[in-house]
Amino acid sequence: MRHHHCISSVLLLLLLCINGLAVIVVNGQNIQFDENCPPTCRCSRFEISCTESRQNGSDIFIPMRPEKFPQLDSVTVTGTYIGDISKQNLFGIEVVHRNLTLLNISHSGIVAFDEETFQGLPALQWFCLNDNSIERIGKDPFR
Repeated sequence: MRHHHCISSVLLLLLLCINGLAVIVVNGQNIQFDENCPPTCRCSRFEISCTESRQNGSDIFIPMRPEKFPQLDSVTVTGTYIGDISKQNLFGIEVVHRNLTLLNISHSGIVAFDEETFQGLPALQWFCLNDNSIERIGKDPFR
């Protein structure tokens, strides 16, 4: 019986690795390792979640490349101090996330953004920006 349990665990881990996920159980907790995931974040094929990361600036978004996360649907970054993100694409120069439908950057210390900040998000449907300290919004930021 014990041998059968080990085989099923190995098969499960093998299936997860084939699908691009590597999950290891340590002291009863799942820990996901993904070389493309920004530090202090949890990542899957469809979602990146960085809560209470306490990072400054917008560099946390740079590793979230569409080449690395082509099916990315949801990004949550909260508990940071992003500051002024005007005059730049949040995810990097000419980056387009074609499948991203939800962007939650609430509680992120954002003070300014403009028409360049959220370029490259053609499928965006839900946008959470609450509890920031916004002082300046550029002309037509969501075109």
